Amino acid sequence: MQLAVNDLHNTATTIQATVNGIQATVGGLQSSVDGITSMLHALHSYLSTDFPPPPPLVEAKGAFETWSTRYFDLGLALNDTVNTTELVNDEFEEDEDIYLEVEGVPREEWMFAASMGPLCDYGMDVELGFRDFDTTHNWAEGLYRYPNIDIERKFIHSHLGVGEDSNNELANNNVVPLTDLSTQQRMAHDLILTSLREQKSIYVIISRGAGTGKSTLINAIVHSAFNLFNSNKAIRIMAPTGVAAFNIGRATIHHELAISAERKPSQPYTHISSDQCRRMQEDFKDTKLIIIDEYSMLGGAMIANVDLRCRDIFANNEAFGGISVVLVGDIHQLPPVFDSPLYSGNGSYMQQCGSLAYSVFNKCIRLSHIFRQAGEDQASLRETLHRLSDGTSTLEDWYMFKSRDYSTLTAEEMNNFKYSLRLFPTKQSANQYNRKRLIELGRPIARIVSKNNCETATKSEPDQAKGLEKVLYISVGARVMLRANLTTHYGLVNGAMGTVVDIVYAVNYKSPCDLPLAIIVDFDNYRGTNFREGTNLIPIPPITSNWKASNGTLVSEHKFQLFCVGQLQYTKVKD
Repeated sequence: MQLAVNDLHNTATTIQATVNGIQATVGGLQSSVDGITSMLHALHSYLSTDFPPPPPLVEAKGAFETWSTRYFDLGLALNDTVNTTELVNDEFEEDEDIYLEVEGVPREEWMFAASMGPLCDYGMDVELGFRDFDTTHNWAEGLYRYPNIDIERKFIHSHLGVGEDSNNELANNNVVPLTDLSTQQRMAHDLILTSLREQKSIYVIISRGAGTGKSTLINAIVHSAFNLFNSNKAIRIMAPTGVAAFNIGRATIHHELAISAERKPSQPYTHISSDQCRRMQEDFKDTKLIIIDEYSMLGGAMIANVDLRCRDIFANNEAFGGISVVLVGDIHQLPPVFDSPLYSGNGSYMQQCGSLAYSVFNKCIRLSHIFRQAGEDQASLRETLHRLSDGTSTLEDWYMFKSRDYSTLTAEEMNNFKYSLRLFPTKQSANQYNRKRLIELGRPIARIVSKNNCETATKSEPDQAKGLEKVLYISVGARVMLRANLTTHYGLVNGAMGTVVDIVYAVNYKSPCDLPLAIIVDFDNYRGTNFREGTNLIPIPPITSNWKASNGTLVSEHKFQLFCVGQLQYTKVKD
């Protein structure tokens, strides 16, 4: 009897638990019904609202090229996203080989045609110049546009002259009234002219930033010296590089003083021959003052060579041969490449000699008044940069620089920087970017390989061949830089920029790896005789570099004095 009572009690408890569960379920269902009812009311309210029509897709995207840049502008882009492709473990990865082309089986026509397009993805394993798009291009067609290229490619020699121009003419013939000089400019002018009148050597540094009237001051000194000595050669003006020399209408230090541009800082000074020395002494007999512009590019070894060459020319063992020297420039700029700064005092024997020569400059005039005003924004930026170089930046300057962070720019501003010149710390990173830019042009790329006379040339470094690479990747539309001073007067200097217009091969060329007859370049700042009427086109032929290797072998290499400049290394910027 007792067992029966216990069983009934357990059954009643189970029934009660079931009832409680059913009640809880009903309550949950009621909540769900209430939630669904609320959602339906909200949906009905939303659908009943008279919203304005949505903007078109293009309008929503605005002036942005891609949706990603639009999201970035709105602050919706995700930062530090994970590359999920690296996390995928595809169990069918081994079976992908069945889709690859079987060796020996010809591709269908559509496959071959597709591979000839400029947008075909070849990956990093296919070298530019060897794509089907490159090798199937008719490279001989350029010869039809330039049928007289055998004669025309000699244009720079026959019409413009070989080498750099002499330093005989007054700079721009701009007569500068002394009353137009600022107080600082007049102080520098009078100091230098007084020493010239008194025939006393003077060694002065004129330090300046952009827009402080350096060119005006130099012209004033030149004309005053001409009036004093009645000679165009009383003052010699020179610069370390072809671009700097072109900017002031003069020649390079290497050309004026017969100093090899290929000299290394570790090399000892080399005296010129007695015949050349006599010729230079005759040429410099009326010279009273040497002005060197952009002197921050000068290293210790170079200034030592200038010092010793002047001693040879003027037959005087005093510093710089006893001739007065003025250094003009901004020492806050980047230091010289492959040489020690003048103030260093370290390095090779020649670099230390250069520091001693630099120590004779005991006067410095700093030009601080800014004349050049090209709008309020640029004037403000220039002043900000001056404070940055002096180490006197303000909090407002910091905010200004921060406002120009790339991530804060508008789509239009970003687009303005799309094809700007970029600087890279290493040659590898520069080459990678340059490859990308060349591919983006969507045009066939020629892989031009230099020709040489021996295996020693094949293994040589670019520095032994005037810094020119053995392989040049180039295409029509590519931006290039000239790597030689062809003629300073007309602007064809080391560093001159231009755009490739054509690549002209011989009629019997074998492949685009061969050396073309000429590369036709439209130079930005060329100002000489026209090769083609109304254009700045110049045919650049290959040149031959000759040198003696360490083993005594006479080496010869045939190549172009150009390289692509979608990118630049830091060292190229200072060249």
